[in-house]
Amino acid sequence: MLPLNKKIKKEILLWILILSASFIALSIFIYFLSDIIYKADINQIHNKYLWAILFGTSFWVTLFFTFALMRIRYLNTKKYVALIRINEENHRILLDNIQMQIWYLTDDHTYGAVNKAHASFHGIRVNKIAFRDIYDIFPKEIANRYQQENKEVFTTGRTIKTESQITNAFGKQCLISTIKSPISDNNGSIQYVVCSAEDITERKQVQKTLKEKEKFTEKLLNDMITFVGVLEPNGNIIFINNRPLKISGIKLENITGEKLYNTSLWAYSDKVQKKIKNDIKKCASGKPVVHDIQMQTADKSLIWIEFSMHPIYNECGVVEFLIPEGRDITQRKQIEEALKKSETKFRGLIEASCDWIWELNSEGAYTYTSPQVENILGYTPDEIIGKTLFDLMPPEEAARVSKIVDNLKKTDSPIIALQNINLHKDGSHVVLESSAVPIFDKTGILTGYHGIDRDISIRIQHEKEKLDLERQLLHTQKLESLGVLAGGIAHDFNNLLMVILGNADLALDKLAPASPAINNIHEIEKTSKRAAELAKQMLAYSGKGKFVIKSINLNQFINEMGHLLEVSISKNAVIKYTLADNLPAFDGDATQIRQIIMNLITNASEAIGNTSGTISLSTGIINCDRIYLDKINETLWAGLEEPLKEGIYIYLEVADTGCGMKLKTIEKIFDPFFTTKFIGRGLGLSAVLGIIRGHKGGLKIYSEINKGTTFKIIFPSNKIFDNSITVQKKNTTEEKIYHKTGTILLVDDEENICSVGRDMLEHLGFDVLTAPDGRKAIEIFRTHADKIICVLLDLTMPHMNGEETFRKMRDIRPDVKVILSSGYNEQDATQTFTGKGLAGFIQKPYPMATLKEKLKNVLKVEK
Repeated sequence: MLPLNKKIKKEILLWILILSASFIALSIFIYFLSDIIYKADINQIHNKYLWAILFGTSFWVTLFFTFALMRIRYLNTKKYVALIRINEENHRILLDNIQMQIWYLTDDHTYGAVNKAHASFHGIRVNKIAFRDIYDIFPKEIANRYQQENKEVFTTGRTIKTESQITNAFGKQCLISTIKSPISDNNGSIQYVVCSAEDITERKQVQKTLKEKEKFTEKLLNDMITFVGVLEPNGNIIFINNRPLKISGIKLENITGEKLYNTSLWAYSDKVQKKIKNDIKKCASGKPVVHDIQMQTADKSLIWIEFSMHPIYNECGVVEFLIPEGRDITQRKQIEEALKKSETKFRGLIEASCDWIWELNSEGAYTYTSPQVENILGYTPDEIIGKTLFDLMPPEEAARVSKIVDNLKKTDSPIIALQNINLHKDGSHVVLESSAVPIFDKTGILTGYHGIDRDISIRIQHEKEKLDLERQLLHTQKLESLGVLAGGIAHDFNNLLMVILGNADLALDKLAPASPAINNIHEIEKTSKRAAELAKQMLAYSGKGKFVIKSINLNQFINEMGHLLEVSISKNAVIKYTLADNLPAFDGDATQIRQIIMNLITNASEAIGNTSGTISLSTGIINCDRIYLDKINETLWAGLEEPLKEGIYIYLEVADTGCGMKLKTIEKIFDPFFTTKFIGRGLGLSAVLGIIRGHKGGLKIYSEINKGTTFKIIFPSNKIFDNSITVQKKNTTEEKIYHKTGTILLVDDEENICSVGRDMLEHLGFDVLTAPDGRKAIEIFRTHADKIICVLLDLTMPHMNGEETFRKMRDIRPDVKVILSSGYNEQDATQTFTGKGLAGFIQKPYPMATLKEKLKNVLKVEK
């Protein structure tokens, strides 16, 4: 049984007293209870057994509870002692496992207890060190100092901390930090001094190293060209390196503990101070800060710094410090500003440029494009970026340009004025002129191109139009020259024919019907008329032919010519008709239109040759706008001095499936006497072109080798155009007679014409005066003005032409009747006489019957 200590004994006695008092109280309670039960005084109760039972019961109950409480207390005490022993054991284990040295010293400086760490440090076992004196363990000088320290602790009750150099059991010098604290009993008397010692040799070495590193770091920070500092989370300055201090002219000791935003670095602006203050709050919440800001220097100037601030956390994850950093970027800002101005300048130039500026990488993809690409190709810059150079070209063009670029890459040559076709966003073609220079990296490897594209579509179109205009002009000049030549030859030829036909008529009139020369004269007359027809063709080519105008329905006209056309073509060819319904009429010369159709059908038949083929003859209506008419001019047109007018046209189209023609052949087919068959075929298409020109029409030719040729001729519909061609109508005036006597003045520079003309007029019964030119004619007319009833006047003469001669004759006698005579047609010859009172016109060569009819119309008098 465990012995009871004083405290437990006191507790047991206390419980006995409590139980005794309880017993007495219980007895008193029973006493009064019995009085209530028996309704009588206690002295009246004589039953001794009842009292014995009551007191016995109370005694044993009290005794039972007393021993029960003692037993419970005993068991609790046993548990408590066991727990103490367990705690002592755990305490011992804990002490032995602590790396720190721990020991107890009594007031006589002997050991009370030690842990393993202390025993091991001195190389002694724990059970050998208890109750030993400190002089047995420590060197004398250390033991003396420890003894003095122990006395001080026992005397003052204060804790003492010391550091000592002690050699351990292994001969190693160790710096030991010792803490000595008093342990008092319940009465406050110091019973022990507990000592704890720690080997701080390595810590001291680390602290020394850290101090050296700290000095090095501080020196390094102070020598840095960047701004570095350390702040408390509230913005108080702990440290700032020398760089900002030198710039601002302040000292660290004057701003340590101050708010960063209150220093002169930012004092120049409340806005900037507020910005730095907000940066500190933001960074203290754990969010880093980075931005550019201006800082004030000692001379009150401002410099730009790249300012940043980031938080430093402690072990608990709480922001412990703020590290502000700054880098002087004033020069960079100046460069950036200069670059920005330069970029703005050049961007303005680029955006103001009408050209498209771009950059390609080594793979040919666009990495930059100016906004002008949208005006040129319809794409926005964002749509272009990433596309390759060849994505914007038709496949054939991309293949062509790719070969050129590959060849240039081999020699690192620039691209100069390379014309290429690009696709507009709407699918149309755009012609660009590209120039570019290669871009190389530091190693000399080609990395791309800088380039510029210029839209030259309009220029190309203008050049094409210029070339077409030049070609058309040359063609027109050639036709005009040939026309002038043909007209001049026809005019002179008509003058010669005039003499031949005139003399032939006179000879026939003078010869007897039985004369053997009659047949010869008729042959001369017949041949002369054929020659006159040739002259008419030449005039038709020159556009100066004589037209007998009437309204022509082209469908009806073709139907009437059907049989003639069928017998005019080769047996291998078949004519296919496609005639439009309700075709309007147009004004024209039927003979000339017939010649056009016959010429075209004959040419188509010859183009088909010996192979089977088809000739398609079509008519229709076409509304010709300016674009269509200009396209006609681009191809081949009728050589009008003025462009064709817009409006409704009647078209005649003759197409064949023959051999076709080359462009060079097409350019020559309208030359007089040109042929691809054999020499001597006549004027042919030359006359066709003149007839079309005279009718103010147009001509377009489509032809491909071995696929055939199509001639498309357009004539202006008389529903739209007021044609200036004079329509010859029958004379509806009632029959009149004319003078068969009188004097006629014949004016012509050709002596032969004057001679034959005199004979013809005299044969008709007139007196004749002749003049070789205009001047002589005026003299004769002035002398014989009263008796001259008519003047037969040539148009083209030396010294004074027919127009001027006519005007002066009218001045002499306004009612003079003048008949104009010329080898040209009436329209061309009389256009300058319109409204001037010209009596009539007769075209050379003319037979005597025609002359007689003309004089009859001019010299008519009432019956």
